[in-house]
Amino acid sequence: MRKRLVFQQLPKNLDRRQTLFLDGIRFSVEIAETAYGRLCKTLLTLVNSVIQKKKVRIDDLTVRAISDAWSIIDSVHRLCGLLSQMRGVKQNTPNLNLLYRQAEKVEALRNTVQHLNNEIDNLISKKLPVWGTLNWVARPNPTNDLWYTCSLSPGTVFARQIPIINPVGKEPRPPIDMIELNAIESVNLSTIIEKVDTVISSIEKQIEKQIKGQTQAGADIFLLLVLAPDDQTEK
Repeated sequence: MRKRLVFQQLPKNLDRRQTLFLDGIRFSVEIAETAYGRLCKTLLTLVNSVIQKKKVRIDDLTVRAISDAWSIIDSVHRLCGLLSQMRGVKQNTPNLNLLYRQAEKVEALRNTVQHLNNEIDNLISKKLPVWGTLNWVARPNPTNDLWYTCSLSPGTVFARQIPIINPVGKEPRPPIDMIELNAIESVNLSTIIEKVDTVISSIEKQIEKQIKGQTQAGADIFLLLVLAPDDQTEK
């Protein structure tokens, strides 16, 4: 994950409302990108465990993968909400419009999981697992041309068609790419993380120009207080 350093160097005299918007954007992006990095490692571990015939706890890896996939959905939804209402963000740029279009599917997925108790019958009719399905392609060994197309379905096994990605004619990036979360909608997590990076990198450049030479407020303070009984503090 690339550190968004500009967001940690905001000036002291910046309007408090604008500061909070930027803090919200920074953490939404960094949470999404951190989750995506972990997701890639988890899915690659699954692939390598099968190829190398290693024993792994698939249930533990499944929980990690699904947790990170849905964390991306939640963070991207929050990010788009902030971007759409923040003062100074040009709303008609091509890259931002592309991100918003991707986010429409993200919102549908997020609404489903937020109201999961009301969506059970819909999931049954569509023959979907309650937390959706993860699909991706992997090329764990860069020295050969073997690609693997994979699918992970969390929860109880039941009869249904399992979607598989066909990478033929496309150019996925090794070692893992084209990660999709299929629930009520299908969202390409790899693509949306790429769109997020493009939009935020552009905003970073604008902020960097505006804050140049200004006194920084600083960011991310950690405090540690030691508490002990009176008889211990006297020793």
